[in-house]
Amino acid sequence: MPTTCLSPACLVVHNVNLTGSVLTIARTHVAAVFRDAVGVLVVGGVTLSSRGALYVEELSLQAALGLCVSVEGGVAARCGSVVAFVESDFLLCKHAVSVRGAVSVSGSAVALVRSGFVSTEDYAVAFYSTVSLAGGSMLLAKGNVHDGVSREMLYAAGAVTATGSTLSFVRNRALLPRMLSLSLLLAAGAHLRVACNDAGGRVLSTAEEYAA
Repeated sequence: MPTTCLSPACLVVHNVNLTGSVLTIARTHVAAVFRDAVGVLVVGGVTLSSRGALYVEELSLQAALGLCVSVEGGVAARCGSVVAFVESDFLLCKHAVSVRGAVSVSGSAVALVRSGFVSTEDYAVAFYSTVSLAGGSMLLAKGNVHDGVSREMLYAAGAVTATGSTLSFVRNRALLPRMLSLSLLLAAGAHLRVACNDAGGRVLSTAEEYAA
């Protein structure tokens, strides 16, 4: 059922700490009416271990140019854990997803899959600190659509470092000729895969693999 939110944050979750457990936020329509509102606010960050998982799935979030999903406190995922944003629509946001705090991923995955970022005022996905991938981890963006005309789909303020891990950007579409704004460091055993993206009408139809 659609929910109209009149408070600064529509759904607030504190200190997500999951060990071998799953938290799913799914199939909800949230509309925030204040410009500085937040659709889903995670306070204290996200800590996942031993196949813990946080899924944000099939949401429709409208935030009146506020933040659709905001994680305040960073993300730490290890030992087969997953943070995934899947098949959701993020409408009229400053950022669709923003993380304020370091992202540290070891033997785990962060995924943005088949979501629509519509009329975002700024970057669709913004990491405001460092992103570190190690031990066979993956950062995946696949099948997303971004119609923003001023900023890229994905931004990282700090360095994105991958050691023995994979960054994969596949079948995404954006209006701008650039999809990413980040500083990337590939260390031993890391891979960057870019395939079949459409950036500003320029289609990349051949997979490109970069290995360090």
